[in-house]
Amino acid sequence: MKNLRIILPFCLIIFSSLWLLSCGESDKSEINISAQPKATPTIILNQKDKSSEAQSQVASKKVEPSNIAQVAEETDNFDYEKAAVNISLDDLLKRISERNNKPLFLNFWAIWCIPCIQEFPHIVELQKEYGDKIDFIVASCDKLAGSNDKVPQVMKELKVQFETFILQEEDQKKINSAIDDKWMGAMPFTIIYDADGKKAHQFVGGRSKEEYEEIFKEILQSE
Repeated sequence: MKNLRIILPFCLIIFSSLWLLSCGESDKSEINISAQPKATPTIILNQKDKSSEAQSQVASKKVEPSNIAQVAEETDNFDYEKAAVNISLDDLLKRISERNNKPLFLNFWAIWCIPCIQEFPHIVELQKEYGDKIDFIVASCDKLAGSNDKVPQVMKELKVQFETFILQEEDQKKINSAIDDKWMGAMPFTIIYDADGKKAHQFVGGRSKEEYEEIFKEILQSE
């Protein structure tokens, strides 16, 4: 018994020390897990399930203008504010249908959509090279996320020196049904019409300049 009374306090000290060490290791694991980068979310608009707070968070996930590639030479007198034109869904549909017997490149994008920003320099170059043969309509959907006031600044950074529409419709389902029933809201979303106004190609996601050029040549040769 005398030996047990001597040994017991030492056992308690050793047990307590081991317990404290295990807690410290557990805290480190939690810090390491929280420090891991989060996966980039799929960019799909679904306004039905978004609160105002959620929309604000989506709008904040944009590429900073300072990181956007410079793709064209800027003219000193180009008015980017004036070139960003607010447009209703009905007026946009009229612009799509009332063309000058030319093919049409129609693109939906947003400044917080990373694939859109990555693709846009190609669109700028294509418009400069094919703008006399193909009509270009690019429509920003930033109104849905409340970031529409920042569109002119991003246009300036991207050197977008042609008219860009800012769609004023805030009903995602109405936009989808009017443009294409199969479109679920993911961007960039592009439709290419032939000179007769028929849809020749449409797809979700960015494309390279070379891919677009192949489609343009195919459509122009078929006229």
